[in-house]
Amino acid sequence: MRKKLFEGILYKQVSWFDNKERAPGVLTNILAEDITEVNGMTTETISVYLEAFFGFVIGFIIAACYSWKLALICTAASPTIIFGALMMSKMQ
Repeated sequence: MRKKLFEGILYKQVSWFDNKERAPGVLTNILAEDITEVNGMTTETISVYLEAFFGFVIGFIIAACYSWKLALICTAASPTIIFGALMMSKMQ
């Protein structure tokens, strides 16, 4: 991702760099720190998805061990749970 950003900056028009927000120091800071933050966000998002998936699977197994009726209710409620997890991950 850092390489793509750097290539994108290289092919900009010279007038694009006239803005104070696009000074060389600011762009270097973006390349150094902001890309690291993006990497952390993607890692956190993957962990949220895995946590939700395994929570559903383990909950279904526990429900099936106690009562098959409870397992059916868990399965019926799963779209709502998945939708809520997706909304929470987008809000973060």
